[in-house]
Amino acid sequence: MAAMSDIPPRVSVIIPTYNRADFIGRAVDSVLGQRYPNVELIVVDDGSTDGTRARIAAAYGERVKYIGRENGGAPKARNEGFRASTGEFIHFLDSDDYLLPGSIEKKAAILAADPQIDWVYSDYYVSTDGRQLSPSPFPDRLRRELETMTDIFDVTLLKRGLANTDTAMMRRRCIEEAGGFDERLEGLQDCEFYLRIAKHFRVKFINEPLAVYVIHGGERIQRRRDPYKAILAYTEIVKERFPDDVRRLKWPRPGRRTADVHNYLGKDYLGKGMRREARAEFLRSIGCFPLQRQVWWLLLKTVL
Repeated sequence: MAAMSDIPPRVSVIIPTYNRADFIGRAVDSVLGQRYPNVELIVVDDGSTDGTRARIAAAYGERVKYIGRENGGAPKARNEGFRASTGEFIHFLDSDDYLLPGSIEKKAAILAADPQIDWVYSDYYVSTDGRQLSPSPFPDRLRRELETMTDIFDVTLLKRGLANTDTAMMRRRCIEEAGGFDERLEGLQDCEFYLRIAKHFRVKFINEPLAVYVIHGGERIQRRRDPYKAILAYTEIVKERFPDDVRRLKWPRPGRRTADVHNYLGKDYLGKGMRREARAEFLRSIGCFPLQRQVWWLLLKTVL
C-alpha cells in the first residue's frame, strides 16, 4: 500500500455543460484517459434538456461526480463546481473541448515541483470539427516570450485570451483569494477571471499544445448574447477593478475592435432617437479607426 506522501496532489477538473450530450463524452474521456493517478472529475449540468444526465450516468457511473442545476450560465456553473471540488489543484474544461494526453500530468508536475509558481497554462490547438487541428492564433515570438514570464498581467490585459478555461491549472488558493468567475458577466467571464488571477499570482507557460478548443455552432452553456454587450460589460468591470492599470496601459487601445463597440452603441442610440449620444459614439469610433465609410454616413445622419 502506497504511503500518503507518495500520493500526488489531487487535481479537480470541472466541466460545465448545457445541451452538449453529443460532445461531452469526448471531454470526459480526455480527462479520464489521463495517466495522472489522482483526478476528481466534476460535471456541472446547467439545466440540459438533451439527456446529458442519462448519458453521463450510463457511460461513467461513479467515475464522474455529476451536479444538476437550473440553467444560470457558465460563471455560476463553474463556481458551483469549484465549491463541490476537493482538489488541491483546479482545472476547468469546457464540455465541447478536450485535453490532449499528458495535459494534467505536465501541469501538475510544475505546480508540485515549484511552490513559487501558483498557476500554469499551455498552448492549444483550434479545431472546427474536433479532428482537424490548427495552431492557436499566437505568433511564435509571443510564445517564446511567454516562456520567460511569470507576471503576465499586462500582456493578458492587452492581448485578451492568452489563458483560457481549457489550458490552465491553478492552486486552489488562487480562486479562494482572487474569487471565482464573475456572475454578472454573460460573456468573457474567463478573460476577466484569468486577468484577476494574473494580477495576483505567478505563472508558468508550457509552450506545447495540451488542449483542443473546438469552434462550432449549436447551444453554448449561456443563452445567446450580443457580443458587443459582452465586450462593453467586460470593459466596464475591468475599468472598475483595475483603474490604475487601465490608465497606465492606456487601455482599451484604439483599433477596429474598439471602434466596433462604439459603432454598436451609436446605432443603438440612433435607433432610439438619441442623436447627440449617437454622434459622440460615432466620433469615438472614427477616432479609433477612421476608414469606415458607413460610419461616416451614420455620423452625417445624426446632424441632418
